[in-house]
Amino acid sequence: MVGNPMAHVSGCPKVLYSPILTLPSSSSNCLPRFPLRKPARIRATSADTGHSHPPSYVKTKNPFSLVLDVPQTMWEQTLRPLNDFGFSRKSIWEGGVGLFLVSSTVLIALSLSWLRGYLIQHKFQKYQAVFEFAQACGIRTGTPVRIRGVNVGNVIRINPSLKSIETVVEVDDDKTVIPRNSLIEVNQSGLLMETLIEITPCNPIPTPSVDLTQNVLKKV
Repeated sequence: MVGNPMAHVSGCPKVLYSPILTLPSSSSNCLPRFPLRKPARIRATSADTGHSHPPSYVKTKNPFSLVLDVPQTMWEQTLRPLNDFGFSRKSIWEGGVGLFLVSSTVLIALSLSWLRGYLIQHKFQKYQAVFEFAQACGIRTGTPVRIRGVNVGNVIRINPSLKSIETVVEVDDDKTVIPRNSLIEVNQSGLLMETLIEITPCNPIPTPSVDLTQNVLKKV
């Protein structure tokens, strides 16, 4: 029967003798102790730090973002003088909201007023008629036209010729009929001698034979 060889290990490792290394008397069964050193950290620097270039993977700024930053920059420059006078950002926003509400109210009121005037003006359908005069007698664009002293329209255009003066009149209401046998005169009234066209229907008043709901040029 073959026996298993066994390795003989001594209890204390062998230490080479050195005149430089001195062992304490109490450490006969252990290794010598050396003082621990802290790990040194070395920072690597490049030689051409003054001419360093950004890495190629850095993305350039989007040009659209530059365009969008313009209003923000302008707004900040506008608010800067107000901040110098002691206005905070909150007070500036409150003032802006109040100004917006006031301007919106004024704009809505003006829109409603214009819409009301537009509806009243276009409530009645208008038509046009042409009067011929031998002389203009102070007639111009905007001269009022009256029937028995009531304003029914005004002059919108004047077509002069060698034979006569054609005056295009716009009547505000299509229900206002100008008879063919009416007496049409150019008069002046008031302290400023305002020129006006006076229409006086003569008896008998004929019945209208033309549909005046359309824009018809009617010669008298």
